[in-house]
Amino acid sequence: MPPIPTPSGRPGRLPRPSGPPPWVLLALAVLCLAVAGCASFHGAPLPMDFRERAQVWQEEDLVVRVSILVREEALREFGASLYSQGIQPVWLEVENQSPSERWYFPVFTDPDYFSPDEAALLVCRNRWGVNREEVARRFRKLAMPRRIPPGQKASGFVLTTMDPGVKHVPVLLAGGGDHRKKDFILSIPGFVADHRKVTLEGLYGDDVTQCQDPDCLRAAVEALPPCATDRDGTGLADPLNLVLVSRDLDLFPAFVRRGWDPSERVRPRSVLATLVSFLSGLRYRTAPVSAMYLFDRRQDMAFQKVRQTVRERNHLRIWLSPITFRGDPVWVGQISRDIGVHLSSSLARFITHSIDPDIDEARDYLLQDFLLSDSVEAFGYAGGVENSTPENPARNMGGDLYFTDGLRLVVLFGRGAADLSEVEVLPWRTHSD
Repeated sequence: MPPIPTPSGRPGRLPRPSGPPPWVLLALAVLCLAVAGCASFHGAPLPMDFRERAQVWQEEDLVVRVSILVREEALREFGASLYSQGIQPVWLEVENQSPSERWYFPVFTDPDYFSPDEAALLVCRNRWGVNREEVARRFRKLAMPRRIPPGQKASGFVLTTMDPGVKHVPVLLAGGGDHRKKDFILSIPGFVADHRKVTLEGLYGDDVTQCQDPDCLRAAVEALPPCATDRDGTGLADPLNLVLVSRDLDLFPAFVRRGWDPSERVRPRSVLATLVSFLSGLRYRTAPVSAMYLFDRRQDMAFQKVRQTVRERNHLRIWLSPITFRGDPVWVGQISRDIGVHLSSSLARFITHSIDPDIDEARDYLLQDFLLSDSVEAFGYAGGVENSTPENPARNMGGDLYFTDGLRLVVLFGRGAADLSEVEVLPWRTHSD
Protein backbone atom coordinates (compact mmCIF):
# COMPACT_ATOMS: atom_id res chain seq x y z
CA MET A 1 0.00 0.00 0.00
CA PRO A 2 2.01 3.04 -1.20
CA PRO A 3 1.88 6.34 0.65
CA ILE A 4 -0.49 8.98 -0.69
CA PRO A 5 1.39 12.19 -1.50
CA THR A 6 0.06 15.67 -0.88
CA PRO A 7 0.10 18.29 -3.67
CA SER A 8 3.61 19.19 -2.55
CA GLY A 9 4.75 15.63 -3.25
CA ARG A 10 5.38 14.81 0.41
CA PRO A 11 3.26 12.42 2.49
CA GLY A 12 0.69 14.21 4.57
CA ARG A 13 -2.83 14.04 5.88
CA LEU A 14 -5.71 13.68 3.46
CA PRO A 15 -8.20 16.54 3.52
CA ARG A 16 -11.12 15.80 5.83
CA PRO A 17 -14.51 15.26 4.19
CA SER A 18 -16.85 18.22 4.27
CA GLY A 19 -19.28 18.48 7.15
CA PRO A 20 -20.17 20.55 10.18
CA PRO A 21 -17.24 22.21 11.99
CA PRO A 22 -15.98 20.66 15.26
CA TRP A 23 -17.61 23.36 17.43
CA VAL A 24 -21.04 22.29 16.11
CA LEU A 25 -20.31 18.67 16.97
CA LEU A 26 -19.12 19.69 20.42
CA ALA A 27 -22.38 21.58 20.99
CA LEU A 28 -24.33 18.50 19.90
CA ALA A 29 -22.32 16.39 22.34
CA VAL A 30 -23.13 18.74 25.22
CA LEU A 31 -26.81 18.65 24.24
CA CYS A 32 -26.77 14.85 24.23
CA LEU A 33 -25.25 14.85 27.70
CA ALA A 34 -27.93 17.23 28.96
CA VAL A 35 -30.64 14.93 27.62
CA ALA A 36 -28.87 11.90 29.04
CA GLY A 37 -28.94 13.47 32.49
CA CYS A 38 -32.73 13.14 32.47
CA ALA A 39 -32.69 9.58 31.16
CA SER A 40 -31.87 6.30 32.80
CA PHE A 41 -29.97 3.59 30.97
CA HIS A 42 -30.08 0.11 32.41
CA GLY A 43 -28.56 -3.18 31.35
CA ALA A 44 -30.58 -6.18 30.28
CA PRO A 45 -32.95 -7.57 32.93
CA LEU A 46 -31.19 -10.01 35.22
CA PRO A 47 -32.18 -13.58 34.33
CA MET A 48 -31.92 -14.89 37.87
CA ASP A 49 -30.56 -14.30 41.36
CA PHE A 50 -26.78 -13.95 41.62
CA ARG A 51 -26.50 -17.31 43.41
CA GLU A 52 -28.35 -19.10 40.64
CA ARG A 53 -26.18 -17.64 37.86
CA ALA A 54 -22.90 -18.45 39.67
CA GLN A 55 -20.07 -20.22 37.87
CA VAL A 56 -19.24 -23.55 39.49
CA TRP A 57 -15.89 -25.35 39.68
CA GLN A 58 -15.39 -28.73 41.28
CA GLU A 59 -12.11 -30.55 41.78
CA GLU A 60 -11.91 -33.65 43.93
CA ASP A 61 -13.10 -32.59 47.40
CA LEU A 62 -13.69 -28.87 46.69
CA VAL A 63 -16.68 -27.10 45.14
CA VAL A 64 -16.40 -23.35 44.48
CA ARG A 65 -19.18 -21.03 43.26
CA VAL A 66 -18.53 -17.44 42.17
CA SER A 67 -20.90 -14.68 41.08
CA ILE A 68 -20.86 -10.89 40.67
CA LEU A 69 -23.52 -8.63 42.14
CA VAL A 70 -24.84 -5.82 39.99
CA ARG A 71 -25.67 -2.42 41.42
CA GLU A 72 -29.25 -3.24 42.46
CA GLU A 73 -28.26 -6.52 44.12
CA ALA A 74 -25.43 -4.86 46.05
CA LEU A 75 -27.85 -2.24 47.35
CA ARG A 76 -30.30 -4.93 48.41
CA GLU A 77 -27.72 -7.14 50.17
CA PHE A 78 -25.66 -4.40 51.85
CA GLY A 79 -28.25 -1.66 52.24
CA ALA A 80 -25.75 0.81 50.81
CA SER A 81 -24.61 2.06 47.40
CA LEU A 82 -21.28 0.26 47.03
CA TYR A 83 -21.04 0.85 43.27
CA SER A 84 -21.02 4.63 43.75
CA GLN A 85 -17.79 4.16 45.74
CA GLY A 86 -16.15 1.96 43.08
CA ILE A 87 -16.76 -1.23 45.08
CA GLN A 88 -17.95 -4.37 43.26
CA PRO A 89 -19.06 -7.23 45.53
CA VAL A 90 -18.14 -10.76 44.44
CA TRP A 91 -19.99 -13.65 46.07
CA LEU A 92 -18.09 -16.84 46.85
CA GLU A 93 -19.20 -20.16 48.24
CA VAL A 94 -16.69 -22.87 49.11
CA GLU A 95 -17.77 -26.39 49.95
CA ASN A 96 -14.88 -28.13 51.68
CA GLN A 97 -15.51 -31.86 51.50
CA SER A 98 -11.98 -32.75 52.60
CA PRO A 99 -10.87 -33.80 56.09
CA SER A 100 -8.56 -30.76 56.29
CA GLU A 101 -9.17 -27.09 56.92
CA ARG A 102 -8.93 -24.76 53.91
CA TRP A 103 -7.92 -21.11 53.88
CA TYR A 104 -9.17 -18.56 51.38
CA PHE A 105 -6.83 -15.71 50.23
CA PRO A 106 -8.80 -12.57 49.25
CA VAL A 107 -5.55 -10.79 48.29
CA PHE A 108 -5.17 -13.34 45.49
CA THR A 109 -8.63 -12.44 44.19
CA ASP A 110 -7.92 -8.70 44.27
CA PRO A 111 -4.74 -7.15 45.76
CA ASP A 112 -6.71 -3.90 46.18
CA TYR A 113 -9.82 -5.34 47.79
CA PHE A 114 -11.72 -3.27 50.38
CA SER A 115 -12.00 -4.42 53.98
CA PRO A 116 -15.52 -4.34 55.53
CA ASP A 117 -14.66 -1.40 57.80
CA GLU A 118 -13.04 0.53 54.97
CA ALA A 119 -16.11 0.04 52.79
CA ALA A 120 -18.36 1.13 55.68
CA LEU A 121 -16.32 4.32 56.08
CA LEU A 122 -16.65 5.10 52.37
CA VAL A 123 -20.41 4.57 52.11
CA CYS A 124 -21.14 6.42 55.39
CA ARG A 125 -18.98 9.41 54.58
CA ASN A 126 -20.98 12.65 54.44
CA ARG A 127 -24.17 10.85 55.47
CA TRP A 128 -25.59 12.41 58.63
CA GLY A 129 -27.47 10.25 61.07
CA VAL A 130 -25.96 6.96 59.89
CA ASN A 131 -24.34 4.73 62.50
CA ARG A 132 -21.05 3.74 60.86
CA GLU A 133 -20.30 1.03 63.41
CA GLU A 134 -23.66 -0.59 62.74
CA VAL A 135 -22.94 -0.57 59.00
CA ALA A 136 -19.45 -2.00 59.60
CA ARG A 137 -20.88 -4.84 61.71
CA ARG A 138 -23.27 -5.71 58.89
CA PHE A 139 -20.44 -5.67 56.33
CA ARG A 140 -18.25 -7.88 58.54
CA LYS A 141 -21.07 -10.39 58.88
CA LEU A 142 -21.44 -10.55 55.09
CA ALA A 143 -17.70 -10.98 54.41
CA MET A 144 -16.34 -14.22 52.98
CA PRO A 145 -14.68 -16.19 55.83
CA ARG A 146 -10.95 -16.81 55.54
CA ARG A 147 -11.26 -20.26 57.13
CA ILE A 148 -13.40 -23.11 55.84
CA PRO A 149 -13.52 -26.01 58.34
CA PRO A 150 -13.35 -29.60 57.08
CA GLY A 151 -16.64 -31.02 55.87
CA GLN A 152 -18.34 -27.62 55.93
CA LYS A 153 -19.56 -24.95 53.53
CA ALA A 154 -18.81 -21.22 53.81
CA SER A 155 -20.00 -18.28 51.74
CA GLY A 156 -19.76 -14.51 51.72
CA PHE A 157 -18.66 -11.45 49.78
CA VAL A 158 -15.30 -10.04 48.72
CA LEU A 159 -15.40 -6.29 48.12
CA THR A 160 -13.34 -5.88 44.97
CA THR A 161 -12.44 -2.91 42.81
CA MET A 162 -14.73 -2.12 39.91
CA ASP A 163 -14.52 -3.82 36.52
CA PRO A 164 -16.96 -2.62 33.87
CA GLY A 165 -17.42 -5.44 31.36
CA VAL A 166 -15.73 -8.73 32.19
CA LYS A 167 -14.14 -9.60 35.51
CA HIS A 168 -11.21 -11.88 36.26
CA VAL A 169 -11.74 -13.55 39.65
CA PRO A 170 -8.80 -15.78 40.65
CA VAL A 171 -9.42 -17.96 43.69
CA LEU A 172 -6.73 -19.56 45.89
CA LEU A 173 -7.52 -22.13 48.58
CA ALA A 174 -4.70 -23.57 50.69
CA GLY A 175 -4.57 -26.32 53.29
CA GLY A 176 -4.35 -30.07 53.61
CA GLY A 177 -0.78 -30.08 52.35
CA ASP A 178 -1.58 -28.44 48.99
CA HIS A 179 -3.24 -25.45 47.40
CA ARG A 180 -5.78 -25.08 44.59
CA LYS A 181 -6.05 -22.21 42.13
CA LYS A 182 -8.87 -21.46 39.74
CA ASP A 183 -9.43 -18.54 37.36
CA PHE A 184 -13.03 -17.47 36.90
CA ILE A 185 -13.90 -15.17 33.99
CA LEU A 186 -17.32 -13.61 34.54
CA SER A 187 -19.31 -11.24 32.36
CA ILE A 188 -20.94 -8.34 34.16
CA PRO A 189 -24.73 -8.76 33.78
CA GLY A 190 -26.17 -6.13 31.46
CA PHE A 191 -22.89 -5.49 29.61
CA VAL A 192 -23.24 -5.89 25.83
CA ALA A 193 -19.84 -6.70 24.34
CA ASP A 194 -18.76 -6.23 20.73
CA HIS A 195 -18.39 -9.99 20.50
CA ARG A 196 -20.20 -12.46 18.31
CA LYS A 197 -20.39 -16.21 18.67
CA VAL A 198 -19.02 -17.58 15.42
CA THR A 199 -18.16 -21.09 14.22
CA LEU A 200 -16.14 -22.39 11.32
CA GLU A 201 -19.07 -24.49 10.10
CA GLY A 202 -21.49 -21.57 10.26
CA LEU A 203 -19.18 -19.20 8.39
CA TYR A 204 -17.23 -21.34 5.94
CA GLY A 205 -18.79 -24.80 5.80
CA ASP A 206 -16.25 -27.23 4.33
CA ASP A 207 -14.16 -24.48 2.74
CA VAL A 208 -11.51 -24.53 5.49
CA THR A 209 -7.73 -24.95 5.17
CA GLN A 210 -6.75 -27.59 7.73
CA CYS A 211 -3.05 -27.38 8.59
CA GLN A 212 -1.16 -29.96 10.59
CA ASP A 213 2.43 -28.68 10.25
CA PRO A 214 3.90 -25.19 10.82
CA ASP A 215 4.90 -24.71 7.17
CA CYS A 216 1.28 -25.12 6.07
CA LEU A 217 0.19 -22.64 8.74
CA ARG A 218 2.78 -20.10 7.65
CA ALA A 219 1.74 -20.35 3.98
CA ALA A 220 -1.95 -19.99 4.85
CA VAL A 221 -1.28 -17.00 7.11
CA GLU A 222 0.82 -15.22 4.48
CA ALA A 223 -1.95 -15.72 1.89
CA LEU A 224 -4.51 -13.79 3.99
CA PRO A 225 -5.48 -10.26 2.86
CA PRO A 226 -3.00 -7.54 3.88
CA CYS A 227 -5.52 -5.13 5.44
CA ALA A 228 -9.03 -4.87 6.77
CA THR A 229 -11.38 -2.57 4.86
CA ASP A 230 -14.43 -0.39 5.23
CA ARG A 231 -17.93 -1.82 4.71
CA ASP A 232 -17.89 -1.68 0.91
CA GLY A 233 -14.29 -2.88 0.64
CA THR A 234 -12.97 0.21 -1.11
CA GLY A 235 -10.97 1.81 1.73
CA LEU A 236 -7.96 0.06 3.24
CA ALA A 237 -7.86 0.15 7.04
CA ASP A 238 -4.99 -0.82 9.33
CA PRO A 239 -2.79 -3.81 8.36
CA LEU A 240 -3.68 -7.29 9.60
CA ASN A 241 -0.57 -7.78 11.72
CA LEU A 242 -1.82 -10.37 14.21
CA VAL A 243 -2.67 -14.10 14.09
CA LEU A 244 -3.83 -16.07 17.13
CA VAL A 245 -4.22 -19.86 17.16
CA SER A 246 -6.60 -20.78 19.95
CA ARG A 247 -10.03 -21.96 20.91
CA ASP A 248 -12.12 -18.98 22.02
CA LEU A 249 -12.43 -20.74 25.40
CA ASP A 250 -8.68 -20.16 25.88
CA LEU A 251 -8.38 -16.89 23.97
CA PHE A 252 -10.86 -14.82 25.95
CA PRO A 253 -9.35 -15.59 29.39
CA ALA A 254 -5.84 -14.85 28.10
CA PHE A 255 -6.90 -11.31 27.28
CA VAL A 256 -8.84 -10.74 30.49
CA ARG A 257 -6.06 -12.07 32.74
CA ARG A 258 -3.71 -9.45 31.31
CA GLY A 259 -6.10 -6.56 31.89
CA TRP A 260 -7.68 -6.33 28.43
CA ASP A 261 -11.34 -5.34 28.36
CA PRO A 262 -13.86 -6.30 25.70
CA SER A 263 -15.19 -3.34 23.77
CA GLU A 264 -18.83 -2.48 24.19
CA ARG A 265 -21.22 -2.66 21.29
CA VAL A 266 -22.22 0.68 19.79
CA ARG A 267 -25.59 1.63 21.28
CA PRO A 268 -27.06 4.78 22.90
CA ARG A 269 -25.55 4.01 26.29
CA SER A 270 -22.01 3.49 24.96
CA VAL A 271 -22.24 6.51 22.65
CA LEU A 272 -23.16 8.77 25.56
CA ALA A 273 -20.39 7.27 27.70
CA THR A 274 -17.94 7.99 24.89
CA LEU A 275 -19.08 11.62 24.81
CA VAL A 276 -18.60 11.90 28.57
CA SER A 277 -15.07 10.47 28.36
CA PHE A 278 -14.19 12.76 25.46
CA LEU A 279 -15.41 15.90 27.20
CA SER A 280 -13.96 14.99 30.60
CA GLY A 281 -10.72 13.37 29.41
CA LEU A 282 -11.37 10.40 31.70
CA ARG A 283 -10.69 6.90 30.48
CA TYR A 284 -13.48 4.60 29.33
CA ARG A 285 -12.29 1.02 29.66
CA THR A 286 -14.91 -0.59 27.43
CA ALA A 287 -15.34 2.17 24.85
CA PRO A 288 -16.74 0.93 21.53
CA VAL A 289 -14.42 0.73 18.55
CA SER A 290 -15.39 1.48 14.98
CA ALA A 291 -16.26 -1.36 12.65
CA MET A 292 -13.71 -2.71 10.18
CA TYR A 293 -14.43 -5.48 7.71
CA LEU A 294 -12.79 -8.73 6.65
CA PHE A 295 -14.34 -11.80 5.02
CA ASP A 296 -17.39 -9.61 4.28
CA ARG A 297 -18.22 -8.97 7.95
CA ARG A 298 -17.27 -6.68 10.81
CA GLN A 299 -14.91 -7.86 13.54
CA ASP A 300 -15.94 -10.89 15.61
CA MET A 301 -14.22 -9.62 18.77
CA ALA A 302 -12.70 -6.32 19.89
CA PHE A 303 -10.48 -5.78 22.95
CA GLN A 304 -8.65 -2.81 24.41
CA LYS A 305 -6.29 -1.96 27.23
CA VAL A 306 -6.74 1.64 28.28
CA ARG A 307 -4.20 3.79 30.05
CA GLN A 308 -4.74 7.06 31.90
CA THR A 309 -7.08 8.99 29.60
CA VAL A 310 -9.50 8.43 26.74
CA ARG A 311 -6.67 9.34 24.35
CA GLU A 312 -4.42 6.46 25.33
CA ARG A 313 -5.15 2.81 24.66
CA ASN A 314 -4.02 -0.29 22.81
CA HIS A 315 -6.89 -1.85 20.90
CA LEU A 316 -7.41 -4.71 18.50
CA ARG A 317 -10.00 -6.40 16.34
CA ILE A 318 -9.99 -10.08 15.38
CA TRP A 319 -11.88 -12.29 12.94
CA LEU A 320 -12.24 -16.07 12.78
CA SER A 321 -10.42 -17.13 9.61
CA PRO A 322 -11.07 -20.15 7.33
CA ILE A 323 -7.94 -21.84 8.70
CA THR A 324 -7.31 -24.38 11.45
CA PHE A 325 -4.02 -25.60 12.89
CA ARG A 326 -4.10 -29.09 14.41
CA GLY A 327 -7.82 -28.66 14.96
CA ASP A 328 -7.65 -25.24 16.63
CA PRO A 329 -9.22 -22.16 15.02
CA VAL A 330 -6.97 -19.46 13.60
CA TRP A 331 -7.94 -15.84 14.29
CA VAL A 332 -6.55 -12.94 12.27
CA GLY A 333 -6.63 -9.32 13.32
CA GLN A 334 -5.00 -5.95 13.68
CA ILE A 335 -3.64 -4.13 16.70
CA SER A 336 -2.57 -0.51 17.05
CA ARG A 337 -1.90 2.03 19.78
CA ASP A 338 -4.15 5.09 20.10
CA ILE A 339 -2.25 8.22 21.12
CA GLY A 340 -4.81 10.99 20.54
CA VAL A 341 -8.49 11.74 20.09
CA HIS A 342 -10.24 14.46 18.16
CA LEU A 343 -13.58 15.48 16.71
CA SER A 344 -14.21 14.38 13.15
CA SER A 345 -16.32 16.24 10.63
CA SER A 346 -18.27 13.05 9.97
CA LEU A 347 -21.55 12.88 11.88
CA ALA A 348 -21.48 9.10 11.63
CA ARG A 349 -18.20 8.96 13.52
CA PHE A 350 -17.69 12.31 15.22
CA ILE A 351 -15.08 11.14 17.75
CA THR A 352 -12.04 9.33 16.43
CA HIS A 353 -8.57 8.32 17.59
CA SER A 354 -5.16 8.88 16.05
CA ILE A 355 -2.80 5.90 16.03
CA ASP A 356 0.88 5.64 16.83
CA PRO A 357 2.55 5.43 13.39
CA ASP A 358 4.87 2.63 14.62
CA ILE A 359 2.25 -0.13 14.53
CA ASP A 360 4.90 -2.82 15.11
CA GLU A 361 5.34 -1.45 18.63
CA ALA A 362 1.72 -2.28 19.53
CA ARG A 363 2.07 -5.73 17.92
CA ASP A 364 5.14 -6.57 19.99
CA TYR A 365 3.56 -5.10 23.13
CA LEU A 366 0.82 -7.71 22.79
CA LEU A 367 3.40 -10.49 22.41
CA GLN A 368 5.09 -9.44 25.65
CA ASP A 369 1.72 -9.28 27.39
CA PHE A 370 0.75 -12.76 26.25
CA LEU A 371 4.14 -14.21 27.21
CA LEU A 372 3.60 -12.93 30.74
CA SER A 373 0.20 -14.67 30.85
CA ASP A 374 1.91 -18.11 30.94
CA SER A 375 -0.44 -19.38 28.24
CA VAL A 376 1.72 -19.19 25.08
CA GLU A 377 3.00 -22.42 23.57
CA ALA A 378 4.88 -20.93 20.58
CA PHE A 379 5.17 -17.77 18.52
CA GLY A 380 6.78 -16.58 15.31
CA TYR A 381 6.57 -14.00 12.55
CA ALA A 382 5.17 -14.48 9.06
CA GLY A 383 4.84 -12.18 6.07
CA GLY A 384 1.66 -10.88 4.51
CA VAL A 385 1.76 -7.12 5.04
CA GLU A 386 3.50 -4.66 2.72
CA ASN A 387 6.34 -3.03 4.59
CA SER A 388 6.83 0.73 4.86
CA THR A 389 9.32 3.01 6.59
CA PRO A 390 9.21 6.23 8.65
CA GLU A 391 10.67 8.02 5.64
CA ASN A 392 8.14 6.49 3.24
CA PRO A 393 5.06 5.69 5.36
CA ALA A 394 1.71 4.27 4.31
CA ARG A 395 -1.67 5.69 5.21
CA ASN A 396 -4.92 4.11 6.41
CA MET A 397 -8.37 5.20 5.31
CA GLY A 398 -8.69 7.44 8.37
CA GLY A 399 -5.75 9.53 7.18
CA ASP A 400 -3.22 8.27 9.77
CA LEU A 401 0.34 7.60 8.61
CA TYR A 402 1.99 4.36 9.73
CA PHE A 403 5.06 2.25 9.07
CA THR A 404 5.77 -1.46 9.59
CA ASP A 405 8.34 -4.17 8.87
CA GLY A 406 5.56 -6.12 7.12
CA LEU A 407 5.50 -9.04 9.56
CA ARG A 408 2.52 -10.69 11.19
CA LEU A 409 2.84 -11.94 14.74
CA VAL A 410 1.60 -15.53 15.05
CA VAL A 411 0.86 -16.78 18.60
CA LEU A 412 -0.08 -20.37 19.45
CA PHE A 413 -1.84 -20.84 22.77
CA GLY A 414 -1.49 -23.98 24.86
CA ARG A 415 -4.21 -25.85 26.69
CA GLY A 416 -2.76 -25.05 30.11
CA ALA A 417 -0.20 -22.90 31.89
CA ALA A 418 3.20 -22.68 30.19
CA ASP A 419 6.37 -21.29 31.70
CA LEU A 420 8.16 -18.56 29.74
CA SER A 421 11.27 -20.73 29.41
CA GLU A 422 9.22 -23.43 27.63
CA VAL A 423 7.87 -21.20 24.84
CA GLU A 424 8.97 -22.27 21.35
CA VAL A 425 10.12 -19.65 18.84
CA LEU A 426 9.06 -20.68 15.34
CA PRO A 427 11.98 -20.38 12.84
CA TRP A 428 10.10 -18.39 10.24
CA ARG A 429 10.75 -14.71 9.52
CA THR A 430 12.85 -12.24 11.48
CA HIS A 431 12.94 -8.46 11.56
CA SER A 432 16.18 -8.51 9.58
CA ASP A 433 14.73 -10.47 6.62
